[in-house]
Amino acid sequence: MLAKGAESGERKGALYTDIYGIRPDFLSELTPVKGTLDREKFASGSYALVFTSYIKIGDDEKNTDDDFYEPGDILTLSCGENSKDYEVMAVCDIPYGLSSQRYSFIYGHVMIPESEYFSLTDNRNAMSVMLRANADRYDEADAQIRELVEQDGRLRMKNKHDYEAEYADYMNMVKLVGGTLSGILALIGILNFVNAVTTGILSRKRELAMMNAFGMTGSQTEKMLMWEGIHYAALTAAGSFVIGTVISLTVVKSIAADMFFFSYRFTLLPLVICIPILILLSAVIPYFAYRSICRESVVDRLREN
Repeated sequence: MLAKGAESGERKGALYTDIYGIRPDFLSELTPVKGTLDREKFASGSYALVFTSYIKIGDDEKNTDDDFYEPGDILTLSCGENSKDYEVMAVCDIPYGLSSQRYSFIYGHVMIPESEYFSLTDNRNAMSVMLRANADRYDEADAQIRELVEQDGRLRMKNKHDYEAEYADYMNMVKLVGGTLSGILALIGILNFVNAVTTGILSRKRELAMMNAFGMTGSQTEKMLMWEGIHYAALTAAGSFVIGTVISLTVVKSIAADMFFFSYRFTLLPLVICIPILILLSAVIPYFAYRSICRESVVDRLREN
């Protein structure tokens, strides 16, 4: 069970802090950044787990490089008229899903034993309760908890399926927006390629006619233009591989690292799918572009300036 209070932060040097009262068995859900977790020492009521951070103005990113507290430091928690000193056992953030899910520019999380929390405040209401059920008893537990929630009327419940559904909706939105933007960019790229190849062939109409006049057959000209297009596609694929890999390993990876619900996985599958399509278009478009100018005779094309 988690109960949450707040330090006033009105005194000079004080930090507004969310105070959580937790049970010792909750320590298994935490990963210390500094220090170690000791369940027996924590249960004694003389220790606290602390996490402090601040957001750089303009960056909107949490900065944990300069912690306000280190393991072994003494901090004073105040809630109303009550206050008590605690030794920092470890620097450790609370899981986002079990936190108050709110942040300010400078903030802190302090976790103390549940009994210590009740000695600081009269607030006996639990902010959240985390329950785990075996797979074979999940449906039964879910039904019982929902019944209790509906009877009370003030409680809200979310199970793992609710979170999975929310995440699925979010991913569908990302796929829809990303897919639409990718499709628009792909269409623009194809149209630009068609325009560039067609314009290039039309500007070389007289040159190609001279090649035909000197004995180069239409089939040979078509193959030459198609291979030129394939070479362009190969250069584009190589450039996309290098630039895309650099962007993925730097920008995309850093963005995914800041989102706890994302895990970064490098893949070349989209590029592998796009390359055959790009090569096909690079071969087909010059073929039809050359066919369009072949409607005129070689003599007519040679007469053009």
